[in-house]
Amino acid sequence: MSETLQVKLFGIPTVKQGGQLITFPYAKVDALLYYLFINKAVSRGEIASMLWPNKDEAKSRKNLRNSIYQANKTLGADYILTPNRYHLKLNPDLPLTVDAWDFATAPAEHLDDYQGEFLKGFFVKDADAYEEWLLGVRTHYEQLYTKHLRAEIEATMSTEPNARVESQIQSLIALDDYNEDSYRLLMMYYQQVGLNSKVIETYYALSDHFKKDLNILPSKALTAIYKQTLDQLHTASKAPSVPKYYYVRSKAIAELENALECFQTEHQSQRVLVVGESGSGKTTLIQQVLANAHYEGTLLTLYANDYLPRLDGQIWQQFINHLLHSSPKPVSAAKKQYWRQTLTQSLTQCLTVLSKRQFLFQALAEMYGTLYGERPLVFVLEHLEDVDPLSLKLLNALVVTSPFPVLLIFSGNQYWRLLDQTMSTTVTDLGHLPTISLTPLSDYWANQYLDERLQSHLPPQDVRTEIITYAQGNLLVLETLAHQYEQQGTLTLLAPTITNMITEQLHFLSERANAILEVISFFNDGVTLDMLVALMKQPASLIKQEVDALYQKQIISEETAGNLPMIRIQHRRIRHYFYMRQPESVRRLMHHTIADTLAQAATTAPEQLNLLKVIAYHYTKANQTVQALDYELAYLQNILCLEHELFPVYQQTWHKVPLEANRYSGELISEKFQDIRSRLHTIRHQEVTGTHLIQLEIKFLYIQGRYRIRNGEYANGVANIEQMIAQARGIGEQDYLLRGYLQMIYYYIQVNQPHAMKQYVDLALELAVESNNYQYTAIVLRLRGLQFLMTGHLKKAEQALEESIHLLTLTDYVKRHFMVSLAAAYDYLAEVAFIRGDYDRARDIEEKAFAHLEQEQADSSRIVLLTNMGRIHFALKEYAAAHNALQKAYQLSNQTTSLWKRPQLLAYLAATSAKLGDMDQAKQTLRLCQAEEQAAFSENQGIYHWACVIVLNEERQHANDPYAAHSLLKNCRLAQKELTGAREAFERAMVNDLLPHHDLQTPSSTTTFQVKRS
Repeated sequence: MSETLQVKLFGIPTVKQGGQLITFPYAKVDALLYYLFINKAVSRGEIASMLWPNKDEAKSRKNLRNSIYQANKTLGADYILTPNRYHLKLNPDLPLTVDAWDFATAPAEHLDDYQGEFLKGFFVKDADAYEEWLLGVRTHYEQLYTKHLRAEIEATMSTEPNARVESQIQSLIALDDYNEDSYRLLMMYYQQVGLNSKVIETYYALSDHFKKDLNILPSKALTAIYKQTLDQLHTASKAPSVPKYYYVRSKAIAELENALECFQTEHQSQRVLVVGESGSGKTTLIQQVLANAHYEGTLLTLYANDYLPRLDGQIWQQFINHLLHSSPKPVSAAKKQYWRQTLTQSLTQCLTVLSKRQFLFQALAEMYGTLYGERPLVFVLEHLEDVDPLSLKLLNALVVTSPFPVLLIFSGNQYWRLLDQTMSTTVTDLGHLPTISLTPLSDYWANQYLDERLQSHLPPQDVRTEIITYAQGNLLVLETLAHQYEQQGTLTLLAPTITNMITEQLHFLSERANAILEVISFFNDGVTLDMLVALMKQPASLIKQEVDALYQKQIISEETAGNLPMIRIQHRRIRHYFYMRQPESVRRLMHHTIADTLAQAATTAPEQLNLLKVIAYHYTKANQTVQALDYELAYLQNILCLEHELFPVYQQTWHKVPLEANRYSGELISEKFQDIRSRLHTIRHQEVTGTHLIQLEIKFLYIQGRYRIRNGEYANGVANIEQMIAQARGIGEQDYLLRGYLQMIYYYIQVNQPHAMKQYVDLALELAVESNNYQYTAIVLRLRGLQFLMTGHLKKAEQALEESIHLLTLTDYVKRHFMVSLAAAYDYLAEVAFIRGDYDRARDIEEKAFAHLEQEQADSSRIVLLTNMGRIHFALKEYAAAHNALQKAYQLSNQTTSLWKRPQLLAYLAATSAKLGDMDQAKQTLRLCQAEEQAAFSENQGIYHWACVIVLNEERQHANDPYAAHSLLKNCRLAQKELTGAREAFERAMVNDLLPHHDLQTPSSTTTFQVKRS
């Protein structure tokens, strides 16, 4: 008889016989066996179609027969039986154990059999139905295991929790680490067995996990267990000054409590270091722990004097005096004087020869024993950074050799590492020093703090954000601002408490370092070192030396903006502190100086768009409203990305800052326009007059007009441009006068009114010639060529375009700077050839246009050329090439805001898809074209109906559907009516070719496809 086959399906599946692992030649043999182990019987057709779904029936059945043979051969017996030609089943006479059978029969009794998910890591290629079955069985067993395991855990916890429970709960969490109920059980278990610190640790870990992955907070039930644990930890009377919501430091509290408990239990001298920035809560933490511990020994707290020179032995002298004055036993004045003299003399000797410290410690032990008996001493020393190194070495030696137990709690802000090498070395020499670090609170815990602190008076989100951003996790700042809001409903960011904290924190800074920080405080986003040196007007070497020291002290940091390293003050509150402590008159003068300096740098830093915004900010702060508005308009010109013409003329703006991709929302732009109008009105009301003000109004009208025209607000946009033209003409501002003419030309191109366009073409050409500016003359000649093209005067169009190209290629400099205009001129020449029906020449000229855009970043122009090239390929019946060009244009168009050419692009994309036989894509694109055409400009009317004609005709021919002819005829009529321009001759001719065909006359019954037009 065969040995028992042992099958393990939970976790990584294994099949063993006689202790030996059995492997099969390929995965589908495993899959067949696993399926039979669970189902015990199956039809041949069912399992064959699951494992070989892509094979025909004969092939899949052959593969199945081979798999059965391989399975039985490998197992050494007929474990798979074939009772007939339709079914398979497991051989019931062969010995077999399967972990899933026992578990399915009695889950509660076989929980240990579940060693992981069903068939963990097993995968069958190209067998979707099998995968669905596997996932279903896996989910079923997992739910069964979870249900019965949870029941066992809860039953055990209700009687007597044991270590096995923790392991079981961890198993539940491993199955689903987002199930809060599992964490609830774990925290309750820890609470029951008295592991309160583990409750806190679990809650912290869970909070971080949920915040990072799900951006949510733990449930109220979990938070309630956490807070209940804290109450249990601190049920003793609390110091009145310590707020209950100090739980945000519960981890640090637990660490210090453990150190104190160990000291009280073992009566051995110890040291501990509590570190954190000023305002992090070090003093409050120590006070709370000592108050809650009911400490009955001697408690001594000393503060190092930050305002006095650090004299050797200074802290020791305070230590001796405090012990003498705080004695619980009455001592004569003579005795006190004796000890004071003895200890002072010993201390003086130690200051000279440190090895004589044993005499000091002996005298101290005698005095302490007389005054305090055997009571252990807890000595808290605050402001470690201000302690002299010798006192620190003596204190360390005292802990090591003291005849009475001493717990020495150091507290400091870590600046000893930055002040001088001697102090840093001294702290390092203390050896292994247990450290409790009070790091700044995360935003999550800061929010938790505010929720608990202001339960009945929660601030709105903007105030909450202001508090958290300003505090940057500093507990003192959080508490101060929360108290302000609770009492007054407002915030005073530099409250006396905060000011004093910052003053204390930075008292060690040199005069030059203070001056540097005052200058840096004027910059929200940082300042370059070169700019800082220029503003300080001091040698660069001295400034750099101080800056390096401030880096080491972690007061400033360096960030990169636009490839430039920028120096900034790390904490917003410290920047605010240095800024606000300067008189208003000084601040205004410095802002003016900064703005002027940056304005000079603007011409040499063209890649920095934000420079315009920064200059405007500083002029505003300097109360220079006109200059501020000038730079704001320059910034607005750029961030609106107004180069929306098909072929932009102005590739550079006033301050030579290139366009950025970021765009404001429509609502924000409207608000910005309203703000600028209001400020211009205020300036006029203040009787500020002159050319500069008019120039500002011209710039604003130009920006607003272009933006409105781009977005289809024609009446308002044209009114803005016409008003701008009148004002520019009035002061002889020729540059903006020409810009205004060009904008009106673009508008009439946009609305397809070439006759109205002629007036402004003539005015622009006259002005360009009068100004003796042949570059602008070339640009306007190109637009005149387009105007002739739109009216059907092809010969005149050709002449004007060739003259434009000639002027733009007179010198390499002009050619290099007007590549886009050259590309546009060639594009229009290609269109002339296209209208004449010379498609091969049109393609050659269009390729010349492309060559001029190779090095240019002009997506709107590239979209035009690609669309027109697609049109040419379509006319040449090169449909694949046409579709390729049009698809590239479409992808680019999704990155721009302009509506120009999109209806034509989508129409040709739909037409080429239909020509290539992809009717589904053609219809989908046609619907997009319909939506664009309804929102676009009049030059595009009719192109949608032309595309409908092409798509419907292709469908009629391929589907041989006579009912589609009615819709085709309707769209032919509409296209013929609307395609009237000279530039639409090709599309009109295609439609006209279809109209005479007799087979369009069909019944007016329901059509199989018709794109309805709103």
